[in-house]
Amino acid sequence: LVFTPSLTATEMTHLATTLHFDGGSVPNPGLGGAGAVLTDASGAELWDGAFFVGERVTNNHAEYVGLCHGLEAAVRLNLQRLSVFGDSELVIKQMRGEYAVRSASLRPLYDRALGLARQIRSCSFAHVPRARNTRADALAAQGRMLRDAGSAEHGPLSRADGRTALVPVLSARTASEPIDLTGDDAADEPHVGAAAPCSGVGVAAGAGAAAHAQRKAKRTRPQAAVPSHQGTAAESPATKRQAL
Repeated sequence: LVFTPSLTATEMTHLATTLHFDGGSVPNPGLGGAGAVLTDASGAELWDGAFFVGERVTNNHAEYVGLCHGLEAAVRLNLQRLSVFGDSELVIKQMRGEYAVRSASLRPLYDRALGLARQIRSCSFAHVPRARNTRADALAAQGRMLRDAGSAEHGPLSRADGRTALVPVLSARTASEPIDLTGDDAADEPHVGAAAPCSGVGVAAGAGAAAHAQRKAKRTRPQAAVPSHQGTAAESPATKRQAL
């Protein structure tokens, strides 16, 4: 992976292909939506997607879902040079290896995003302010309203026509299904330091919740009962003599 610092709007226009992603929940955690858009150097959209993430997810979870969907689209379109922009400092710095990923609920999504990014020859990540991420933000807001449909994507009509027309993409993928969060994602706060090595590509979304449940069960596992000594007081000398 190639990591670049935050870029200005002028610098962004000289990049071959860009991915903007976003995600959010109302409240947090709450109803979540995610969005992403791929554009070429001229600013023309190659693909866009809005996705319903879940009934009770965090902002960070929704952000990662948007990133994963955008990277999936880039891989499907066989893009070889991609610059990724998002307004989530946490997600960007985790993808750059500047923050560790210690949240069990985010780890599978991080692993998935990293695995997808490694399928692209040159893939960089940079943080941008929310004001320069408005298209992805609007798609994320749209995603929160897609509870029944699940997602809405538009992709190129064909590779041969220069991707000048976008048409709806029919998809039965369930990549946006949320991890069942049972806590408040307390581990999602920034952790400075290199991220731990990923455990693989395409980790099941439920793995984070399963690990969380196992740790919770371990913490609440009842301790072995201590034998009670009530009613077993030492025999008096007189009792011992009677027994003899």
